[in-house]
Amino acid sequence: MFDGFEVSEQFRNKIESAVSSGRLSHALILEGGDAETRLKAATEIAKATVCLADKNKPCGICAGCKKADNKSHPDIHYVMKDDSSANIKVDRIRRLKHDAMLVPNDCDKSVFIIHEAQYMNPQAQNALLKVFEEPAPYVTFILTCKSKSALLETILSRATDYSVSAEEKSDDRELLAESYEIANELIFSLCKKTEFDFLCQTAVYQKEKQKLPDVLSALYMIFADALAYKNGIRNRFGSNETEAVKLLSSSFPEKKLLEYVNATNELIDNMNSSANANLLLTRVCSVFYDIKLKQ
Repeated sequence: MFDGFEVSEQFRNKIESAVSSGRLSHALILEGGDAETRLKAATEIAKATVCLADKNKPCGICAGCKKADNKSHPDIHYVMKDDSSANIKVDRIRRLKHDAMLVPNDCDKSVFIIHEAQYMNPQAQNALLKVFEEPAPYVTFILTCKSKSALLETILSRATDYSVSAEEKSDDRELLAESYEIANELIFSLCKKTEFDFLCQTAVYQKEKQKLPDVLSALYMIFADALAYKNGIRNRFGSNETEAVKLLSSSFPEKKLLEYVNATNELIDNMNSSANANLLLTRVCSVFYDIKLKQ
């Protein structure tokens, strides 16, 4: 499994063991890595689920595997954010709930992949909860997300989570620590200082553009942890007890914290598709302060 793209050895071993033993959870959360890798991993697990072979799933040659590869399998369903919307809307999740009640077409399993599930707002996540609690025996859910901390505790408690990304090297951990430190300073400025102070801090990255991706990723994690903290979740995630998380939680309501999570994720997507770091920096300032000042 997972040929042609990189996942952690631990992730590979756990999933292959669960598939071969027939003990794959009815609900999985795949976090870490980049969005493309998460989607590929989810699709590979879905392919193994609908594979018609008796063993060594996915075989890659049966009708089920070929349809999965062509994204044409009637029992593999994809739920994604529309380009026209900032969120996966509650109406889309309600349609998913209806579809999950229907028996499979080609095999004995139906798979629902919710790609980038962090875009589900609390209403959409709560709408999903009922089918999570009482799933049909033939249904498997696979949620992909940058960090599970963007999901409600009620969702997390009913799923098995896996980290897709390969193990970090020591220099990666040092870079992550530095990125968190910078992100903490930006958040303190966002909460306690002026827009001009925030702009001055971000202006540094006009000369050090290579640091911006990691700082944005750290900001995403802190915003997501603050949202979890706001919902009463303690000691579950890496940055959940930092002063930045507590400051954000006390400074903004849940709705705005969710907006920060989604906005930061979109900025990361824009960064990956655009080489103009200066425009992105300007957008970081305007987006963050638009959310802060919005009634």
